[in-house]
Amino acid sequence: MEQGDVAYRTLREDITEWRLAPGASLGEVELGRRLGMSRTPVREALKRLAREGLVRTDAGRSAIVAPLSVDEVVQLYQAREAVESYLLRLAAHASDRSAFDELGTRYQRAAQRPRIDADEIYRLSQEFDTAVDAAAANRFLAGMLTELRGQLNRLRRLARQRPERLRESAVQHVAMCRAIRDGDEAEAARAGAARLRDSLATIIDILTGSLLGPLADPPPALVHPTGP
Repeated sequence: MEQGDVAYRTLREDITEWRLAPGASLGEVELGRRLGMSRTPVREALKRLAREGLVRTDAGRSAIVAPLSVDEVVQLYQAREAVESYLLRLAAHASDRSAFDELGTRYQRAAQRPRIDADEIYRLSQEFDTAVDAAAANRFLAGMLTELRGQLNRLRRLARQRPERLRESAVQHVAMCRAIRDGDEAEAARAGAARLRDSLATIIDILTGSLLGPLADPPPALVHPTGP
């Protein structure tokens, strides 16, 4: 594996796992020393992460881990719902939907455990995302969602603070898996949207309570634009 790829994967994981917190400085020299490589592959990695929105660079200043704001989180979830809802609809029309039957069963088992296993839920979520992308078979939509997933994974890790939310998410995934398996595109999209709204509410609650402090105004809602 090229050094640029190693640097990218290492830093991406450090950011999404919160080992590097929002606002943390990302000096190329310091990172190069830590990773045991020159500045060039580190610089390439930081550029890739900046394109994903995980790193912010300002002219004449070192890169930093992109800060989080409520407005940006809401916009991110709005973009995710727009793309993911359609992918779920497409997945429900796939000729082979057997993978979702198995995934639904595994999610149900995970939800029924006396103590929720966050790592298990995250692994299942990655498998679910991969299965939806494959079933939907639209590389352009999948590519758009891939661009969002770095930031989404960073937010997803916050849910470790709320194990019961992870349990609820697993139950919601069971409903999504069954809807896709049954070819019910409307129910798949509805269940997916409900999960995202609940997830957004949890993320905002955690952010405002631990990172951003109290809000002067209530956060904007994740709404569905409607036509005339």
